[in-house]
Amino acid sequence: MAVVINKLLPEFEAVATSGVKVSNDSHLGQTIVLFFYPKDNTPGCTTEAMQFRDKNKDFVKAGAVVFGVSRDNMKSHDSFKATLELPFELIADTEEKMCHMFGVVKNKIMYGKKVKGIERSTFLIGSDGTLVAEWRGLKVPGHVDDVLKAPVVADPLGLLDCSPISDGAAAIILGVEEAKGKPVELVASEIATSSIALHDREDITSLDAAVKASSKAYEALKIKPSDIDIAEVHDCFTIAELIAYEDLGFASKGRARDELRRGHFHREGKLPVNVSGGLKACGHPVGATGVKQAIEIYLQLAGLAGKRQVKKKRLKLGLTHNVGGTGATCVINIFKTEVK
Repeated sequence: MAVVINKLLPEFEAVATSGVKVSNDSHLGQTIVLFFYPKDNTPGCTTEAMQFRDKNKDFVKAGAVVFGVSRDNMKSHDSFKATLELPFELIADTEEKMCHMFGVVKNKIMYGKKVKGIERSTFLIGSDGTLVAEWRGLKVPGHVDDVLKAPVVADPLGLLDCSPISDGAAAIILGVEEAKGKPVELVASEIATSSIALHDREDITSLDAAVKASSKAYEALKIKPSDIDIAEVHDCFTIAELIAYEDLGFASKGRARDELRRGHFHREGKLPVNVSGGLKACGHPVGATGVKQAIEIYLQLAGLAGKRQVKKKRLKLGLTHNVGGTGATCVINIFKTEVK
């Protein structure tokens, strides 16, 4: 069965490098980029793979997983991946099942003979397993940037600017007794509301509920926004994270983008934000999202976040920012641990 735009993918199973299994439902909750290319270690395919490699961090930030697909065997893929240091996996479609399903097997003329080759193509699969965009017979230059920009959901936001709605669950235990290890205390929890209707708001570049809730939390603890050491914010869209920076007082009005570009909110920056990946890269299980944020802050403050652990010498205060609906409701939690 062939793929159809805006329809769920037909059932299929495949194996990629590193033993990763890929199927029509193996990565639900994540956006998938499949780029089909003719052959490993050929000039055009090498250039294309390197361009996806160089932009891989941008795809990860956008909550997308990249897979390359060709008819080469796994041994060839392993070598190709190692030589180019590709950070994504390559699917070995040696029986051409995926190639035929996606309709990329085409007749070509090579040295005067008609042969079946692979038409260079890329497919964008939404978090629910629906094919949302395709690029067929593409030219390599500029293509990766086109994938990152498209498709447009609501100009200027594209699909990769929007967090995927995913399944998931999260739980946290609150106790009155001191836990083993490094204790983390919930020291402030504030909620605020504002108008549900967007047209009733004075400013659509700010969520009044977030401003009110965070201000109450800061006031309760007699602290300033600059006292926060790490945060998880509700980045349901790329623009939402920038708005959150300003609403929470982490950046002055209109300066969030500049601070982000300076690295202020990066893992190694002065105020690391969304080192978990946030809603965009980690997923958005709606009702469980706020608890998931609290767990990440606990792990960071307790020094238990593993590879995600922020290496700053001092992590004392962590904040979570969770938004509901159109931003009419916002909950701010602040957690604290003692720094010796």
